[in-house]
Amino acid sequence: MSASSSAQRLLLQIAGAEPAHLREELAAALRSGAIVHPWSVVPASQAAPAVRLHEVVEGRPEAEAALAAPAKNVGIAEVALETSRLVAILPDGARPAVVRSTVERCAAPFPPDWSFESARVPAAFAAAESPDGVEHALGNAGATLCGLPRRNVELYRHHFRPGQPGSCPRCGDLSADAPSGPSTQERLHGLIAAAAPGPLRDELAAALERGAEISLWMEGPGSGFIKHHGRLERLTEGRKAVVTALESDGRVGLAHVLYGDWRSTIVLRDGRPPVIARAFVGWPQ
Repeated sequence: MSASSSAQRLLLQIAGAEPAHLREELAAALRSGAIVHPWSVVPASQAAPAVRLHEVVEGRPEAEAALAAPAKNVGIAEVALETSRLVAILPDGARPAVVRSTVERCAAPFPPDWSFESARVPAAFAAAESPDGVEHALGNAGATLCGLPRRNVELYRHHFRPGQPGSCPRCGDLSADAPSGPSTQERLHGLIAAAAPGPLRDELAAALERGAEISLWMEGPGSGFIKHHGRLERLTEGRKAVVTALESDGRVGLAHVLYGDWRSTIVLRDGRPPVIARAFVGWPQ
């Protein structure tokens, strides 16, 4: 669907949306050529998390009313403005709403009673199939957990699924007994320990200890793909160091962490200390 047809379709769907002043602002933006992206349709049970109500700075009562409507599915369409986003909430057969949200994703409240220990994740194993069609868990010693050599099984690109029909019960028992692993927060916390000391590192470490959301963690060429995803133009502290780190010719890791009013950006390089910067993404008071 073209950008213009998406805008025209959204103009029709927001008719009657509340509050009226946000509906008119969105309509004016659409008529001026604003791009609708993303536009998704989700089951009603998943709509509230998808809207990310904690980022809404205007129109929240109307959003909550739209999300409470007895609809099967809810459309969610966004238009980015210079300093905010307008989000249309489109429940099937019910009054739509338009809200203003922060221009960037913002942190949700820290999960209650979260800790590295409580957030450890079960061990995961690659799936491998033996000639008799049984699915096994491939271990790290060149064999399945139940002892079949790697050369005698065919590796699949998904994790072993214990308890499923056709899965090896012995592999299932052994995978259940395998030690759990650290959460992504704990792994990143360990990596940033080598970063330069100071508020950028220490406040990020404290946030990770409380379960801060890691909204991005990827790897790629620093001078191209990764630099595009860094959103460097919005960094307010530590920008120069991150730009320099991303000029590397090799592959680098890039992570974004959301906490409070901040988005921390972390650049991870083999054999060199991590570099940390951050952007203010809260709503100006």
